[in-house]
Amino acid sequence: MPIRGRPPLAAIDTPEHHLSRIVRKLFVLLIVVIVVVICGALIYSRIERDPKTGEDLPLLDALYNVVMLMTAIGSSRDPISIAGKWFNIALSMFSVAMMIGVMTQIGQLLLRREFLSVLSDWRHRIMKDHTIICGTSHTSHELLNRLPLDKVIILVKTQDEAHRLQREREGIAVYVCDITSSIAMKHAGIDTAALLIAASESDADNAFACLTAKHLKKNLKVITRMSRTENREKMEEVGADAIISPAELAANAVMAKIAEFDRK
Repeated sequence: MPIRGRPPLAAIDTPEHHLSRIVRKLFVLLIVVIVVVICGALIYSRIERDPKTGEDLPLLDALYNVVMLMTAIGSSRDPISIAGKWFNIALSMFSVAMMIGVMTQIGQLLLRREFLSVLSDWRHRIMKDHTIICGTSHTSHELLNRLPLDKVIILVKTQDEAHRLQREREGIAVYVCDITSSIAMKHAGIDTAALLIAASESDADNAFACLTAKHLKKNLKVITRMSRTENREKMEEVGADAIISPAELAANAVMAKIAEFDRK
């Protein structure tokens, strides 16, 4: 099938993006906690009276009461007014749900695979002379069995592909993205890479990956996989330095064996 139009651009989905979403949720929850503490203290100081003076409860005492209730420690001072008792009940019930949310986000932040990936991502950031593999196929899986994984970054299209690769090859750098986009290639460190391999099953993806790579770094060596032989000229036009066709390689191997049999 001839190469057709460029696939739509998709935003790169990396461990940092997963982590940033969790951090944003945690930040929002912490802001809510702070607002509840401050507003709760102000409200409680107005509705509850000091039993000694009969005046509004001091703000520090109200703040202490609110914090003790929200942390489930419990305040040593019971409210004397009906409004104060209802306030404590409402605050306690709301605080339990809110604190569970905060602890859940902290747990996700510490336990998710993305957090561990980001912690080790400094190694990928300083990579030099590494190889970028765009796309998954039988070719790319075989390459990963032979290349040093600490010098490889692979770009894939889906989370399922990324999770499968990470299960099979612990520690490998995998980014979920549009494998043909300049954003993804820059994130993978194309400026310091020595080689890019377009190894997708799709000739169109491979052609656009080659074109993007050569546009970003003209002297980068690019090898592309080609499924259909009629696309060879197009692969050459987009700047591929080497074009590998599994079908042609298989056919050549078969013909060599036939010639060997004939000689015998």
